[in-house]
Amino acid sequence: MPDVVTDQVAEALPGLIELRRDLHENPELGFYETRTAGIIAGRLNAAGMTVKAEVGGTGVVGVMDTGRPGPTLMIRADIDALPVSELSDLPFASTNGNMHACGHDGHITMALGAADLLAGRADELSGKVVFVFQPAEEFVEGAKAMIADDVMSDHSPDRVIGLHLWNQYDTGFVGVNQATVFASADQFELTITGQGGHGALPHTAIDPVAITGSHGTSDGGQPGDRPERDGSRNAGPGDRWISA
Repeated sequence: MPDVVTDQVAEALPGLIELRRDLHENPELGFYETRTAGIIAGRLNAAGMTVKAEVGGTGVVGVMDTGRPGPTLMIRADIDALPVSELSDLPFASTNGNMHACGHDGHITMALGAADLLAGRADELSGKVVFVFQPAEEFVEGAKAMIADDVMSDHSPDRVIGLHLWNQYDTGFVGVNQATVFASADQFELTITGQGGHGALPHTAIDPVAITGSHGTSDGGQPGDRPERDGSRNAGPGDRWISA
């Protein structure tokens, strides 16, 4: 990183720490992030960006257009908190029954810090940078709502940067990977069809209840593994396993 950028980051750091602590002290749940969204919109406006609020409910989008042709980069941060009471004795601890226990206060702060830094160097850049602040990530509805509000089709980004704090890394360490970093959640339906039989002759029937139960507790039947081990509890979220 050039020294001038390092100096700018160092100069901005005290204000960013203050911002993050304010956000931590005032957490808001998904689709109720009105105060948070107001702070975000105000900061983006102050940076000279074109701002659109209430995207997908309480989402905020800020666009930095350099006026020169080039790629469109999207930077996304989530903004909602969790319905968890904070028990810490920090001077900026939340007292409203909610908590930024997943670090979204940090995500907001980092994205706004990047917005300030890039806006101050817009004359050195080309293309556009689109900052997306997504509500309601915790119950996986905010992204869908913003997409339905055309956040992707309106801006057609060439690249999207997402980020997440991770307490298994040392402070100051940035992990980057072109492959999968975190697993995502999905749903599917599985139909199991049994075959009737006489209660005295269970071996002639196919019991769908027993099969269904085994799918919930199987870890894929790896050689030497116990069949009662639950693969969803013994495999990492980035690992692949088969329920068979």
